[in-house]
Amino acid sequence: LLAIFRGDLLPNETDIGISCDPDCRLSLLDLQAVQQAACSSNDTILESGTLYPATYFTDLLLHTFDYACLQNAAGTEYCFPQYIEWNQNEEEEEYCNECNLGVWKSRLSSPFGWDDALFDLYTSLTACTAAPSWAVTSPSQYALGYPGDMPTMPSTTTSSRPRPTLSCQSNYTIQASDWCKSISRVKQVSTYNLMRVNLLPSYCNFFPGPGTTICIPETCRVHSVGPLDTCEKIANKAGVTTQQLISWNPNINPECSNLYDMLDFVICVGPLGSVATTTASYPDVPTAM
Repeated sequence: LLAIFRGDLLPNETDIGISCDPDCRLSLLDLQAVQQAACSSNDTILESGTLYPATYFTDLLLHTFDYACLQNAAGTEYCFPQYIEWNQNEEEEEYCNECNLGVWKSRLSSPFGWDDALFDLYTSLTACTAAPSWAVTSPSQYALGYPGDMPTMPSTTTSSRPRPTLSCQSNYTIQASDWCKSISRVKQVSTYNLMRVNLLPSYCNFFPGPGTTICIPETCRVHSVGPLDTCEKIANKAGVTTQQLISWNPNINPECSNLYDMLDFVICVGPLGSVATTTASYPDVPTAM
């Protein structure tokens, strides 16, 4: 389950069948109850420089179980393998599938899974998410604070992270062979920023057609996310810290567990304003597994 959450494992039906044993969830709930009874509010876990409740890892695994082990209404198949396939292939007709929406909602309903870009896409699908049963709101703050008893603790969900103000640096007319990711690579801008500055859903659905003029935001040093990438690998290759990488890409959640949602997306490996001529080459990770 931890490998699934971190994006190190993109499970198939066999993997899910092993990971989603109902007894596993019951054991996690038992462990959570024991931890809650034995630990006080002063017992915390330090993860990535932030303090969390003593139940942090148990809560994280329960969250992962809930979205990864979700089944269709008939209870005949697990949704998550299809969710991965649909979102990597960007088949718009599958976005409103019950399984796809169910996984999105489960992830967004938890502070572990909240993600601005995913929420933007989810709420943009008004034709299928307008019903009350699919409503999602930002989860409550989960983190407890930082070491050193800082008096003010900002929320650790990605919705509270500061996002740079974007402006249109130039215009570009979309060509027949263009797609959001290819434009991002050529123009050396992050795919997320390209979509934001043009007020488009962040996952490249409903991208405008040829002949449409769009804004190009400020450039940065860029990297195309590959299937084997992790934040640590990307940061090391770029010569930056993981914290810097996440700060330049608001669509990457604080745990960096959602990179598999961004396969082939272009991300910033330097601050806005980085000039392309000083950028080292960051080749894509081969897509063959």
